[in-house]
Amino acid sequence: MSKGRITRVEQQRRLKLLLEFVFIFRYATKKELLYFSQNVIKLAYSRWLVENAQKQGYLKVCYIPDFKLNIYHLTEKAKAFIYEQESLVEHYRFDNRYAGKITLLKHTIQVETYFILYKYFNIDIRNFLCDWALRIGLKYYERQPDALAVLPSGLKLAIEIEGFFLELAGCKKRIELCKYDVEKAHKYDAVLFITPDRNRCDGLEKRLFFLEPEFCKKAVMFSDLHTLKHGGCFYQGASKDLADLPDLIKTEEVNK
Repeated sequence: MSKGRITRVEQQRRLKLLLEFVFIFRYATKKELLYFSQNVIKLAYSRWLVENAQKQGYLKVCYIPDFKLNIYHLTEKAKAFIYEQESLVEHYRFDNRYAGKITLLKHTIQVETYFILYKYFNIDIRNFLCDWALRIGLKYYERQPDALAVLPSGLKLAIEIEGFFLELAGCKKRIELCKYDVEKAHKYDAVLFITPDRNRCDGLEKRLFFLEPEFCKKAVMFSDLHTLKHGGCFYQGASKDLADLPDLIKTEEVNK
């Protein structure tokens, strides 16, 4: 191998990581791909990897005119390339309807949340699943969280994204489902509700605490995207550091 050249094995490893990232979130913007390449794969020159993946036929671009935005999704060639690493890849489908106003907002928060969890907990991309993958094999009416993250500590954290105001009836249904999933079904250990801004975060926190105060004290955290980016969240009515999350949630107490 010439000095400064990477091996074929290393090239394939980097490409597979990039494609797995797209798989997890179903699609990605150029900005998201570059950020992942730079901060997770640790490439100094990330643009080449993204552009070469497209050139080699692993990524396809779809233009969303409503937002004047290009998004990248997997091709059949890419699915075949990561088949051994991603057992669910046969279920992968892309439709530009996945990038509508509501779904694009949710997608953006899902990706941002992963990057933040990676920053604070070094979470493996394979330990972060979005709702589309969590619903595989379930009935259409069986709801799953918007994402599920498994931290290195073993803590299973459900991510619930509330992009719009949720009425009290909707809040009641949502928190009852979360309580069942934690205390009865043991699907995850805690829930992190994320909103786009602080006002909606405060309102949601008040409504959910009103409905299920004891459960919220044990297993529910809140944050808006700005606070989350700065490593913060709200737990038991107080501001907390996101890095302390595994110590805040006592799994054995939640599951009693």
